[in-house]
Amino acid sequence: MRCRFGQEVKAFAVIGSTQSEAKRLADAGASEGTLVIAERQRKGRGRLGRSWASPPGGLWCSLVLRPQILPAAAPQLTLVASLAVTDAIAKVTDLRPAIKWPNDVLVEGKKVCGILTEIGIQGNCLQWAIVGIGINVNNEIPPSLIHRAISLQAVVGRPVDRKRL
Repeated sequence: MRCRFGQEVKAFAVIGSTQSEAKRLADAGASEGTLVIAERQRKGRGRLGRSWASPPGGLWCSLVLRPQILPAAAPQLTLVASLAVTDAIAKVTDLRPAIKWPNDVLVEGKKVCGILTEIGIQGNCLQWAIVGIGINVNNEIPPSLIHRAISLQAVVGRPVDRKRL
């Protein structure tokens, strides 16, 4: 069975966290490929409970997956997402991003994207996986993060088409 990503899209101007909403939807039976996307997140988060700045202009989304894999194989989803993001950035901007293990994508040595994968397990079976992707596209980087984060717009010198990305 093939998954049709983004067949169902839940779009928000502002949300607490696309990841939290996608988890809620997955628990409620949302179909594989459901995408939650927001213009801005108030409580975006990354690995280890770290906060993720999510101002307008970025690409903040979470995807509901229901892969038929063992829970131990779930970390591979983060790697697949990292490859997909680097490929998309390269196609849209001609940049050559790098993957920093385990869940960051870098441009010019600075973080341009973070990926957070969370899973729901029942017994020994994977019920769902949520892959959250946050890409700094045309958004401003908070001054406290400017030494380690960058936006695609800052690198290419022009706005980047978020829909195409």
